[in-house]
Amino acid sequence: MRCPLRVKALQIPDQPFLISASGSLSFQEADLLCGRYQSALKLAGIAAGERLALLLPNSPQGVCFLFACFRQQLVLCPLNARLPESGIRERLDFLESENFLPELPPPGKDVLDADEIYPDRIATLLFTSGSSGNPKLIPHTLENHFLSARSANAHAPLAPGDRWRCSLPFYHVGGLAIVFRCVLAGASLVFSDTEEVTHLSLVPTQLIRIMKGEVPSGLKRVLLGGAPLPQKLIEDAESRGLPIASSYGMTETASQITSTPPGEKVWGAGRVMSHAEVKISDAGEIWVKGGSVSAACLDADGWLHTGDTGRLKEGILFVEGRMDRQFISGGENIQPEQIEKALMGLDGISQAVVVAEDDEEFGQRPVAWVDGEWREEWIGELKKSLPGYMMPIRFERLAEDGGLKPRLAR
Repeated sequence: MRCPLRVKALQIPDQPFLISASGSLSFQEADLLCGRYQSALKLAGIAAGERLALLLPNSPQGVCFLFACFRQQLVLCPLNARLPESGIRERLDFLESENFLPELPPPGKDVLDADEIYPDRIATLLFTSGSSGNPKLIPHTLENHFLSARSANAHAPLAPGDRWRCSLPFYHVGGLAIVFRCVLAGASLVFSDTEEVTHLSLVPTQLIRIMKGEVPSGLKRVLLGGAPLPQKLIEDAESRGLPIASSYGMTETASQITSTPPGEKVWGAGRVMSHAEVKISDAGEIWVKGGSVSAACLDADGWLHTGDTGRLKEGILFVEGRMDRQFISGGENIQPEQIEKALMGLDGISQAVVVAEDDEEFGQRPVAWVDGEWREEWIGELKKSLPGYMMPIRFERLAEDGGLKPRLAR
């Protein structure tokens, strides 16, 4: 099939596609730059089907290079640029590829005009650590990504003139999903914090940071995912006029498989989308089936076992927590996410992580890591919503490292 970037370059050539502080590229201009990157890749001698690891920047050039790789039939593996050198070396060894680019090569002088892509071939390999912390590679075809994007655009319409900020990195499946949604819809991708946008994709940490200042105006949709959503945060954001939508997805599903439709109140993780099927196993685990799910992650019956617990009610998914985070304290099952949700409903706490600490009498007890200064009144407030065995035995302070997800101080 023809590359969707070329399709839009022919359909709406002058429509702005990539917008940054230094200017913008139309779909036609982006298509030409993509062709020049194809020329550079051809000169580099990287053959079709080979793996290419790179530190892919969140930039207009990064997007054009991304599609150049697809047209050259490379298997792209974007790496996290925030990793230390040892972490990058570890992933390169894991990937078993000799092709590594620490930065984008300069565009070629010539424009390679080939625009054919092959949707059924593996196009991306994304690292994910899940909750275990051990890296693993998730392969996706372009059709996996396209199906996810088409379903998302049908669920919450996107059109030329809409502007989506690239607020998530391209080594994250959520960052790539923004690119695919915009190119298929003819919408604009924005790489500047000062430009007005209509759409945002955020993890709760990013929304918390936005809420500390003046919230943007003119937004049509603020899509939240990647972590449990505190009800208080949602209510505070909505009270300030932000059109909040929840979502649920993972690397294995090529981004979201549930989300809140426009105009609907936020409940749980939103409604199951058209390309996906969700069921709850006898053990309470969320199982997912659908065309965006990586085939490498499916069981013999075509289901992805997510490792998350949850429930379905009237087509809406409610995610309760990770199966591998649950622990037993004095004979009682504890799901840390339930305690975290209660903590994030308290004044002075916007982020919380609960971990199990070994205890001679109870086996394990919960310890809370939070981003706020200790307040005596927290105990009384928690007792209103948590049973005694779920009460944290100690509060610690979270690290302040500016990451997208909370991290324990070490």
